[in-house]
Amino acid sequence: MVETHPESLIDLRLNSPFDELVEYANTFEYASMDSATHGHVPAVVILIKALQEWKSTVRPPLLPTFSEYEY
Repeated sequence: MVETHPESLIDLRLNSPFDELVEYANTFEYASMDSATHGHVPAVVILIKALQEWKSTVRPPLLPTFSEYEY
C-alpha cells in the first residue's frame, strides 16, 4: 500500500493564495533589484508573481468555474 497523501506534504495553495501573501509578494519590484538583492527574494514570492503574470496572459481561463459547466 502506498500513501498518496502523506501528512508531511506541505500544500502552499498557490492557485488561490491568501490576501496577505499576495500583498507581500507585490511589495517586491524586480526591475529595481540588483542580482544580489534578487537572490534573497523568497521562493514563494517568485512563484506568486510568476502565477500572476501567467494568469494575465491566459485568455480565456483554462478552468471554468462551477457555474460555467454545462450539463
